[in-house]
Amino acid sequence: MIVGIDATNIKTGGGLTHLSMILKKQNLPKFKNLKIIVWSNKKTLKYINSMKYIKKISVNIWKPHFVFRLLWHIFFLKRNAKKQKCDILFFPGGTFFGKNFLYVTLSQNLLPFFWNQIKKYIGTFFFIKLILLRYFQIKTFSNSAGLIFLDNYAKKIVTSNLKKKINFKIIPHGVNKLFFDILPKQKSIYFYKKKNNFNIVCTSTIDLYKHQWNVIKAIYFLKKKTNFNLKLHIVGDVAKPAEKIFFKYLKKYDPNQKWTKYYKYVSQKKLSNIYSKSNIAIFPSSCENLPNILIEKMAAGLPVACSKNKPMPQILGKYGSYFDPENYKSIMKATHNLIMSRHKRISACAYNKSKAKKYSWKISSRETFKFLKKILIINNQHVS
Repeated sequence: MIVGIDATNIKTGGGLTHLSMILKKQNLPKFKNLKIIVWSNKKTLKYINSMKYIKKISVNIWKPHFVFRLLWHIFFLKRNAKKQKCDILFFPGGTFFGKNFLYVTLSQNLLPFFWNQIKKYIGTFFFIKLILLRYFQIKTFSNSAGLIFLDNYAKKIVTSNLKKKINFKIIPHGVNKLFFDILPKQKSIYFYKKKNNFNIVCTSTIDLYKHQWNVIKAIYFLKKKTNFNLKLHIVGDVAKPAEKIFFKYLKKYDPNQKWTKYYKYVSQKKLSNIYSKSNIAIFPSSCENLPNILIEKMAAGLPVACSKNKPMPQILGKYGSYFDPENYKSIMKATHNLIMSRHKRISACAYNKSKAKKYSWKISSRETFKFLKKILIINNQHVS
């Protein structure tokens, strides 16, 4: 089986983690005569294992944006796939603009399926992009030979927008084992009144539906109210539509970076080091599928003040401290409740680690390639 993977729209975040982990040497299933072709940009390809049965092809004719992928799919991908003798194509990015090729796709991004989130981008180019993305994803999913969902929530949302039944498989993300080695120390909050930092981490791409500025504002007023030595660590690349508002809030509430620290994209090893020094985490997203970042926080044993929007409560469970991500006072209250209860933080640590154990990259990789093989067999039977 020769599998062609188009990863031209994968650069950072959960998509990059998913791609690199299902192609990791120890996670890949030992199928006989399996060969994998990966097309992407040079930066993304660096995160993928170099092995004899994985061929990495750099695609850098233009910058990897929406228009480029459209042209690439229509004029070049099919030709490249035939040249590499691919039996089936896999699109982990969720969109395919071409036709007349057997393919499976993965639904990772639910943002185009929620109008209340799309409206946040009115007046920006990204608004038009999301409208087009919604159209192309529905078209891609409808024409696919198979569709992978990360969980039942995504399946329900997406299939309600499709007009026909398709072959599907639910295959959740995994979680890197290094996060399980972390055991955060949970002391009484009064230990942090003077010199000791109470470290709060907020990790995710900074975007209009992620609301990191509300977190900055919430922690600022929480510091004023309690006089605790809170330090906020924000990790994640900044998406263009959110850049101005994010740095405006950073400058307004902590102009000298005394209690905030911002990191751009970091490796999983460095992220695990940040988590190991953190006491709690905040996850303020208003629209998610199955967020890697939340599962990683759980595996690290971090208590989480979290958005109440679905599917977060179903993933995090009973020890999450929930809030409205668009209301800084709600974030402030939920974070305060978690900070003040050492018992809840200790309970959350054990509970979150236990829940995270069901997510495995080895299983995710094996099930993905088993599904690709199944779709290929079904198609060959139909052809014969």
